[in-house]
Amino acid sequence: MEWVVLCTRPRCEKKVARFCEGQGASVFLPLLSRTHRYGGRTRTFTSPLFAGYVFALLNMNQFNKVQQYQNVARLLRTMDQLGLERQLSSIRRALNENEIMEVFPFLVEGRHVIVKLGPMKGFEGVIQRRKGKTRVVINVEMIQHSVAIEVDSQDVAPV
Repeated sequence: MEWVVLCTRPRCEKKVARFCEGQGASVFLPLLSRTHRYGGRTRTFTSPLFAGYVFALLNMNQFNKVQQYQNVARLLRTMDQLGLERQLSSIRRALNENEIMEVFPFLVEGRHVIVKLGPMKGFEGVIQRRKGKTRVVINVEMIQHSVAIEVDSQDVAPV
């Protein structure tokens, strides 16, 4: 048995999770509760923490059936099973403790990004981390100089 990441068709995460559970697989679909107000009414919704992804522990028979399911776009296998289990366990624990969670883009130092919010909106640069802060380094290649601006991680997106 191995953990796989199931990439789903848009808005089909819960259907895929139910299908996998019907096949006898262990499934992890982290959900967040969100409350919305419509006029005078309040409604609470649960939505996937990671839109488009479901995590499942499958054997080979289940793997083949899930792979052919219409709402699964593709399956991602990982060689680092222990690493994935550890990460999923951390997420599960944080959800159980009712910690406030937000999904951020995966930002790696050296990755090319664009600032999408704030006064620096539209600037492009490279991610750099320094003293626990995220910075976007803007290179002026013509004069071979760079400037760095501090930004909130949630204000940038990969290019």
